[in-house]
Amino acid sequence: SCVRSRSATQLDISDDAGDGKAFTLDDILWSVSPEDEDFASQQTCMERLGTDMARDLLQGRNACLIAFGPSGSGKTYSILGGKDDHRGLLPRVASDLFAR
Repeated sequence: SCVRSRSATQLDISDDAGDGKAFTLDDILWSVSPEDEDFASQQTCMERLGTDMARDLLQGRNACLIAFGPSGSGKTYSILGGKDDHRGLLPRVASDLFAR
């Protein structure tokens, strides 16, 4: 199967026979390869998701963070990340909360 991002909100998924479906979403964070034009780094994820989440938490709202996808697709890495610039969304949100 093949997954392609056509834009920041459109995703195409097709099988080996070429049959597929197009999906329109609120936002797509594409992180397949840093060389991709629309690559979303861990910092990009923080800017597009985490900043608003931290703000809402400090205003007393609940927040829920869900990562969905098949095994090996990078869910844990997106949420927890690695070291330094590769920290995931959760450590970045926590740092932002304590910095405010």
